[in-house]
Order: sequence, then structure tokens, then C-alpha cells
Amino acid sequence: MNDETNDETNDETNDETTSGDTGDEQDVPAPPEADGALLAALGESIADPVPPGLIERARGLLAWADVDGDLAALLDDADRELVGTRGGAAPTSLEFVTDGGVVVELAIADGADGGTLDGQVLGDEVLRIVLEHATADPEELVVDDLGAFAFQSAVTGTARLRIETRDHGVIRTDWFVL
Repeated sequence: MNDETNDETNDETNDETTSGDTGDEQDVPAPPEADGALLAALGESIADPVPPGLIERARGLLAWADVDGDLAALLDDADRELVGTRGGAAPTSLEFVTDGGVVVELAIADGADGGTLDGQVLGDEVLRIVLEHATADPEELVVDDLGAFAFQSAVTGTARLRIETRDHGVIRTDWFVL
């Protein structure tokens, strides 16, 4: 019985170490039986059909991908005007502070041709700012070296800023009315 075991061991050793005699290739041992069983089980799990209803559930989840934008569009009050008020509208000041210490300061004023948005981003280098409207195409804003920007938009209504920064990645403000 010892001779049979030695013969099997020698055969396994010869199978594992002979992969070609080019000298440039590394010898790759055969996978152990446990790995073979695991690979077989993995192959069987991939071959299973998609469970019923999974595709519909995935589509339903994708519908929630931009729920903030959908809610902002519902709350958009650009077509409503204040009735019975005196004087012009005063600029609205907003400040957004992130967990990482980036501060976004905004001043919003109504104008004859739309809204004016002035602001500054403090606490990180700004690479790009995009004004995202709830009901219109996004508009890119010009930013100076200090993170300040001024923008006149013909589009009024609910909007938010998407700010790309060097150290903090992409920051999105809450929705506001322009």
C-alpha cells in the first residue's frame, strides 16, 4: 500500500511542476479539490435563472435615484407671486455648511429678467460649479480663484448647486428657489 501512495504522490508532483520547459513561465500548481468544488458551486449559481420580479424591483429602485429633483419640481413655486406685498423683494441669503468644513454662501435676488445668484465657496479649491434646475437643463457657472461666482439666470424656480472640489469631491447644496 505504501508503494501505491508513493506512486500517486510522484504523479501529482510531476503534474504540478511540468508546465512547459521554456524557463520563462512560472509553474502554476493545480487547484486543490476544495477549490474545484467551490468553482463548481460558483458555476452552478451563475447558471441559475433570474428570480421572478427581480428586474421589476430593480427598475423600481432606479425610479428613486433622483427623488430630490422630483420633489423639488413638485414644490417649484416659480409661477406663484406674492399678492398684496409692498416694495421690492430683498435678496435672500443662504449658507450651506458640509461635514468637511466647506461653506457655500449664496445671495439670491429677483430681477426683471430672472434671478441673480451671487456666492462664494470657502474651505476648498473649486474645480467646477453647475446650477441644476428642477425643470430645466443644468448651467455651468464661472468661478474665480477665490471661489466666488455671480450668475444671472433667465430660468427661475427650484435649483441647487453641484460643486466639484479638489479635496472634498462633489458637494450638492439643498434645493433653493431662484
